[in-house]
Amino acid sequence: MAGFALIIPADGDRPIRMEPFNHDDTLHWLQGLVDGSIETVPCDFARQIALLICNEDGRNQGLPMNVRAYVAAPIEYDLILGDCVIVSRRGERFTGLTRDNAILISDSVGARM
Repeated sequence: MAGFALIIPADGDRPIRMEPFNHDDTLHWLQGLVDGSIETVPCDFARQIALLICNEDGRNQGLPMNVRAYVAAPIEYDLILGDCVIVSRRGERFTGLTRDNAILISDSVGARM
């Protein structure tokens, strides 16, 4: 099963959404979603280990703060900028979240607002 990616737009008026995680070129697809090179931030949502993926150069590009994604990031991250994606990981490979975990994380991020 390919699973899902959870997309968290920086624009709080745009909804958080799930997309199927079944892309042949995962890195290129993720770079397109965050509009540039990726940075991975390990996160723990209700014991579901996940990766928050954001634009590595968001500060220099002047991207807006992503408040919904920021509440999910570990305390040592002062800013999370631009659109973000949450996925899972198996070894060194990105993988999709289960539908239930994607919903759980989406609800968790929304509940912390």
